[in-house]
Amino acid sequence: MYNIVSVGENMIKLKDEEIRIIKSYIEDIKKIPFICGAYIEAYKLQNDYLSKYIFINALYEDSLYYKNHLAINGIVIDSMDIERRLENLKETYIDTDRIHFTLESYDSYNPMLMSNREISSERSLVSGYILFDRFGTLEQNKNHVTRYLKPNSGRDEIENIEDIFNEEKNKVIQKIFL
Repeated sequence: MYNIVSVGENMIKLKDEEIRIIKSYIEDIKKIPFICGAYIEAYKLQNDYLSKYIFINALYEDSLYYKNHLAINGIVIDSMDIERRLENLKETYIDTDRIHFTLESYDSYNPMLMSNREISSERSLVSGYILFDRFGTLEQNKNHVTRYLKPNSGRDEIENIEDIFNEEKNKVIQKIFL
């Protein structure tokens, strides 16, 4: 059947192995300059054939504007490298029974356009937790759009989301005191 860990209504709990995979994924995408951010969202099973309900959405940006922004920050990327590295991520992180990894263009997250595609993407972002935000633009986007869009109905809260961030917070605290 389905491997569901549920904690109350609209709550799920990540397993230790899932937390490990998500942390590994975050570390790997941070090394890829054209991935500008990632977030996680969770949904209840809606019918018998949908068994994946934790989505890790990594957003990539390959526009000239973003490449210039990277260059200003001392990061230069080769355009030919983008497709190869995205394919490598897809091969490395295979969907599990609960986790589904997606790579999406950041173009779909434009609060100024707000057509059906952008509304769907923005609602997904509002429904999730930001895992990684290279330049803080994803957080700004989410804060802006939250005023206009409500989260998706049927979304689940992740009870132990902080477990993904604890290690990262500890690294920051250690740097401050060293």
